[in-house]
This record gives sequence, structure tokens and C-alpha cells, in this order.
Amino acid sequence: KVNGVLESPTGTGKTLCLLCATLAWRENFKDTMSTCMMAERLGQEMFPNTPMSSWGTADGDKPSYYTDVPKIIYATRTHSQLTQVINELKNTSYSPKVCVMGSREQLCINQDVMCQKSNHVK
Repeated sequence: KVNGVLESPTGTGKTLCLLCATLAWRENFKDTMSTCMMAERLGQEMFPNTPMSSWGTADGDKPSYYTDVPKIIYATRTHSQLTQVINELKNTSYSPKVCVMGSREQLCINQDVMCQKSNHVK
């Protein structure tokens, strides 16, 4: 119930640790959503004393539920960092769908910017 600041040298698994914790939360979220949907189909609450939504209310006292599973976006400065994280993630029990996007040098469509020789100017 408090915040902490941790420092650790390169290569000790900080990124993988945070990604795995985030993916675990996401799986729990999906399971919770599945439970909510099953309860709605059955027409009864499966856990009547436990609120299924921690997201607050949208209309008065009626609880609001999310139906989409949140997407996790991981960004890094270099392709080598991205490759390392993806390879390490394969060694865990998680297998998320992954989409690798190119850098701004590869995705920029502004011809004036693309003609610049310096990345700093781009």
C-alpha cells in the first residue's frame, strides 16, 4: 500500500518482471470479465458480497463494467532491446500476441522530413 523506487543494474530482469506482472494482471482481468459474463447469463451474481467492478460507476449507483481486455503497449528505443525482451518473454508461461512496429524513420510519410540527413533534424 505504498510506492517504492527500486534500482537494479542492466540485465537483471526489471523489464521482464514488470511485463510478467502486467500480463498476470491482464489474465486476472480476463478471468474476472468471464465471471461477470457468466453471472449475467445465469441471471444471478456469483459473488453477491464482492463487487466485481473496481472501476467506479458511470450512472448513479449502477456499476460499470469493461468488456474489452486492455492492451499492453511496450515501447523501447532500440530494436535490440525489443528483441531481447521478446526472446526472454518466450521463456515464461505468457505468450501474448505481439506486434512490432518500426521506428519513426521508417514510418514517417512527410517527404520534407525524410529528405533530412540528420536523425536529430528528423
